[in-house]
Amino acid sequence: MILTSQSKNLVDAARLFGLNARQIFMRLILPMIRPAAIAGVAIVVMEALANYATAEYFGVQTLSVAVFKVWLGLGSLGGAAQLSLIILTFTVLIVSIEKAARKRISYYNQGCHPPLRAVYPLRGAKVIAAWLICGLPVILGFVIPLVQLSVWAHRYGTEKFDSEYLELMFNSVTLGLGAALIVVFIATIMAYGQRLHPSPKWQWIDKLATSGYAIPGVVIAIGVLIVNTTVEGLVNKSLAALDYSSLGLFLSGTVIALLFAYTVRFMTLGYNTIASSLTKVSPNIDYVASSCGVSKLKMLRLIHIPLIRSGLLSAALLIFADVVKELPATLVLRPFEFNTLSIRTYELASTERINDIAVPSLSIVAISLLSIMLVAQRIAAYRK
Repeated sequence: MILTSQSKNLVDAARLFGLNARQIFMRLILPMIRPAAIAGVAIVVMEALANYATAEYFGVQTLSVAVFKVWLGLGSLGGAAQLSLIILTFTVLIVSIEKAARKRISYYNQGCHPPLRAVYPLRGAKVIAAWLICGLPVILGFVIPLVQLSVWAHRYGTEKFDSEYLELMFNSVTLGLGAALIVVFIATIMAYGQRLHPSPKWQWIDKLATSGYAIPGVVIAIGVLIVNTTVEGLVNKSLAALDYSSLGLFLSGTVIALLFAYTVRFMTLGYNTIASSLTKVSPNIDYVASSCGVSKLKMLRLIHIPLIRSGLLSAALLIFADVVKELPATLVLRPFEFNTLSIRTYELASTERINDIAVPSLSIVAISLLSIMLVAQRIAAYRK
């Protein structure tokens, strides 16, 4: 996407100066895409740092695995919190390095120029090499596993479509929809407030509220646990002082804790998508509506929401897909005997019941693909 958005005029100008294809790529294209490449590397590093299920299954000792072992195995919430702080420190360091690198190297396209598409058509063996290089990650990482899961589902999964599977599907979809609605609602208010009152103070608040996506799910889960136990302790002590009965653990191990963690984790997706949609709405519309005596709340309800409904839907679908496949926070904060498709897949894989993971795994893939396809359709419709 970054490559195709670059101006073709720059490549044409480089050709006029006698640069060949390799020189254009190394001296022009590569420096231009360097900020996006750095951001991509940072995202990959943070995702690898946050990963739990894959590392635990293959026996790789990572910090995320250590957090689970210390908390669930040793029963030490304090020790898990200390390890989470180390992960958080690494995450902040990675984000800081990425932002500093992008700040030093920024490139801009001035004006509207034809996009960079098929500048150098490939022929012969180069076409095959390009297809192999670009297609190999997709084939090894998606196509082959999908085919194998489909085979297992056909052979061993016909009896898995029972009431337990329907309950897993219902729990996953319900959590996804609930988190999507909450995040989209809060993100809309934040983005609209920033539009009405653009100030450095609100910008810092927005950055703080949307920093959760860079934090591993297990770290957020430990933080939510600490907050829940602190609030429960204060409330129960206050009730005891007033001679009322204790409420017990009214937050820990509830769906409320899960939705709170999802809101912190995926607020970035909702806010960035909605804020980007709002920036495309001309401020003149606000001025005209205000001159007609329309209140800010009514302006949001009658004007802005209809104009950015595509962005709202895209944000909801992205959040929904991420929540359905989220594991670490769900595994830590879920209510007793509450399972989702991702947790069931993890449990089956942990007990080496590989054939049985096909049905829940394919369900997660199907839900995620459907959400992504709908988002892509919305983006394509917007570009037209």
